[in-house]
Amino acid sequence: MNIFINNSIFFVLIIFIIASSCVNSSDQEKINEKPNIILLFADDLGYGDLGVFGHPTIKTPNLDQLASEGVKLTQFYVAASICTPSRAALMTGRLPIRNGMCGGRGVFFPDTEGGLPQEEITIAEVLKEQGYATACIGKWHLGHKPEYLPPNQGFDYYFGIPYSNDMSPVPLILGTEIIEEGPDQAQLTKRYTEHALRFIEENSESPFFLYLPYTFPHVPLYASAEFEGTSDRGLYGDVVQEIDWSVGEIMKTLKESNLEENTFVFFTSDNGPWLVMKERGGSAGMLFEGKGSTWEGGMREPAIAKYPAAIEPGWMCSAVSTTLDLFPTFAVLAGGIIPQDRVLDGANILPVLTKKKTVAKDTVFYYKGQQLYAIRKGPWKAHFITVIRPYGPDGITESHEPPLLFNVETDPSEKYDKAEEYPEIITSILKIKEHHEAGLEGVPTRIK
Repeated sequence: MNIFINNSIFFVLIIFIIASSCVNSSDQEKINEKPNIILLFADDLGYGDLGVFGHPTIKTPNLDQLASEGVKLTQFYVAASICTPSRAALMTGRLPIRNGMCGGRGVFFPDTEGGLPQEEITIAEVLKEQGYATACIGKWHLGHKPEYLPPNQGFDYYFGIPYSNDMSPVPLILGTEIIEEGPDQAQLTKRYTEHALRFIEENSESPFFLYLPYTFPHVPLYASAEFEGTSDRGLYGDVVQEIDWSVGEIMKTLKESNLEENTFVFFTSDNGPWLVMKERGGSAGMLFEGKGSTWEGGMREPAIAKYPAAIEPGWMCSAVSTTLDLFPTFAVLAGGIIPQDRVLDGANILPVLTKKKTVAKDTVFYYKGQQLYAIRKGPWKAHFITVIRPYGPDGITESHEPPLLFNVETDPSEKYDKAEEYPEIITSILKIKEHHEAGLEGVPTRIK
């Protein structure tokens, strides 16, 4: 009798172990699959403009939920504090000083002849080589001539406007053809969302990369009738709440299509808030300054990542990371090859997002045009040049010798200069500056 019971227990244990190993194997297979990748990119959204990042009256329940189901990144940066160079860095994983998207008037205008160089390799091109369907839906701002538009930069599908919505004329483009002149901007967020949902549904059987750079909350502001007047923060809040709705529709479609588990979703913005627009612009929250500056408010952005197959839900990541890191991260996720014939300025942050590492890198270079204004190393940030109110008539630019020095982990508002107390830290950062500038490629500016 005892032998029978022991044998029975033994067989039950064997069955349990086999079943457990099958579940683990299945989970691992999900992680090893090529994930879908969705990159949601706002325009001129400030660090303090989302509910989950502390705004008291702009309601962003979908983005708040995205953070609760994923990870909120509190020290995430862009590579430039204005549109074109920021987006060029995002697409290539390279600082604008390397890909030539800096200088001149700063951003592309309707009379600009150039664009992102064909010799640059974009995220879309790397993913396309791995069998991904690729789409850009929204504001491009990396060249409006056909040879520079998304279909010639690795994207299978493009629907959107080629530059900022305050530039005239504003054409709406499908592929490389203008389909409307001066579209109703109040409908843009909804139309982008409709095209995005259709792309997801049509490519649900194979991996896809969806890049959705929203037109807003860049000025002038427009919201559809359903959202106009819904926020206590006025039209700016209405616009952000409509973007939040769009994020919710995308997440709902992923869930209904059984794609949620194996889709990596990342939300952030191209630069900080346009402060001189006052109520029509956003807020950097506790951070100082905004768009156009290299203070924290110009280049530290709200960021959220969700990837249920690998990222633990509901935590806050304080590791330093940037948009430059998304190129190598997406390439690794897709099993792609990171280019070896050029300098990339980003690092794969997946080990940080999955808690396998605490740090991917700890150095940030703050450029304005072709000039290096500041460097962050660890918690310390040294300003060599500063500019206040860069987009207004009272802008002030000042050089600093010695550099200003702030601990931006304990003093994110950059109020307390520690240069006199820590000269050795300034010395170490100046060595980083010297080494970095000595290694720059001689790429001419392409923004005239």
